[in-house]
Amino acid sequence: MNFADNLERSAFFFPDRPAVSEEGVETTCAELNERADKVATSLIKMGVQPGDHIAFCAPNSVDWIAFYFGVLKAGAVAVTLSWLLTGDELARHLHHSKPKMIGGGVRSYWSPRQRVGRTCNSRYQTKSRPLNFT
Repeated sequence: MNFADNLERSAFFFPDRPAVSEEGVETTCAELNERADKVATSLIKMGVQPGDHIAFCAPNSVDWIAFYFGVLKAGAVAVTLSWLLTGDELARHLHHSKPKMIGGGVRSYWSPRQRVGRTCNSRYQTKSRPLNFT
């Protein structure tokens, strides 16, 4: 059983119930599940395979939750990283987890093969490739 199955069940049985509230805006179970499905579909189209490690580094948000569940729905392993990590800390975590892809926000991604020097809190510049979830 995948942890994302819980979201799918919640969306099926309680589609209109709030799943997340962020800054006074509620996202229902069905909406969150739909967003996670779009993330999963996009990751699979980008070549993510079951078991691949996908790192994500961003502040807590509805987007973060949708991305997390989308990674799980794609069958990949979510490597969640604090957006407050220093460059050295981030490098150490990435060295150990060896992610196939790193997400720095729901709309920007880059590959670790590009030898990116970047902390999650944007102290360094990096190339990013936009990803459309619509």
